[in-house]
Amino acid sequence: MALIHGLRTDNLRGDLFDEERTLLDRHGDRLVLFHIDGPISFGAVKELTLRLASRTAYEVMVLDLTDVPIIDSSVAMAIEDVIRRTRKQGHRLLLAGLSPQVRRMLNRLGILRTLDRNARYPTRIGALRQADRLLESASQPE
Repeated sequence: MALIHGLRTDNLRGDLFDEERTLLDRHGDRLVLFHIDGPISFGAVKELTLRLASRTAYEVMVLDLTDVPIIDSSVAMAIEDVIRRTRKQGHRLLLAGLSPQVRRMLNRLGILRTLDRNARYPTRIGALRQADRLLESASQPE
């Protein structure tokens, strides 16, 4: 299980609900949760990009922006870079918890159009449940 809280390697487990912990534990390194806490800078998202470059074992990443009240265009472009890099590596990305201001900025720059509608969730648990479905279906024999 991989958790990044506030882009530090703190353990977010204490802040997770039981179901969230269960879903993350079920999939181990195949599922990564990045929870960004508070206002975010361009540099913080670039740090996220660098961390992603060093992680290759995951299949689905949930980028939880629930606690991010607002972003500027440079942060939005850095988020787009994370989306692009994740796809290029053959992984899935799910966005969770977009505030109205964050959603507006991502819409204005056309970034949300690059994601399927089923890749955006109002809550972290909704995104984690979708990640669980994706990973379970990928594990089923054909």
